[in-house]
Amino acid sequence: MARHRRARWRSVKRHYNLTVEEAAMTLGVHKGTVRRWIKSGLPALTDRKPLLILGDDLIDWLKSQRKERQTCGLGELYCMKCRAPRKAADATAELCPSPNGGGNLRAHCSECGTLMHRRISAGQIDQLRPHLSIALMQADMDIKECPAPSVNVHFARGSKNHA
Repeated sequence: MARHRRARWRSVKRHYNLTVEEAAMTLGVHKGTVRRWIKSGLPALTDRKPLLILGDDLIDWLKSQRKERQTCGLGELYCMKCRAPRKAADATAELCPSPNGGGNLRAHCSECGTLMHRRISAGQIDQLRPHLSIALMQADMDIKECPAPSVNVHFARGSKNHA
């Protein structure tokens, strides 16, 4: 599924009348998109050519088409597959700590089983504990602390010469 940019309604002048082409250029969309909007309910003056769209009507219509922003409640993480905040399966999650305090919370979606992620601060961890059983994961070792910090370790395993 293609991702679409949101139309920039703030660039529309409220007291201007726009043709389909001018509206498309102003909003940064294709003129076919503006024509589809007119078919789906955007008010326009269609009794003569060229079609005119009042700036006020365009702004109001674009604002009415915006979706409400969804926020995650306590004990919820955002599922990209369901496209909605969901509870964690079995009310369990893993916390991968970060050096600055908080960390990345990950859990499986209770609806579809997809792995979900949520970035949380150190203060939010205590707020989430009554709603989620949080297991603390061991942080990855820094490369400076590794006993063999070479990234070419696989070459040392008896490579065969194909010459």
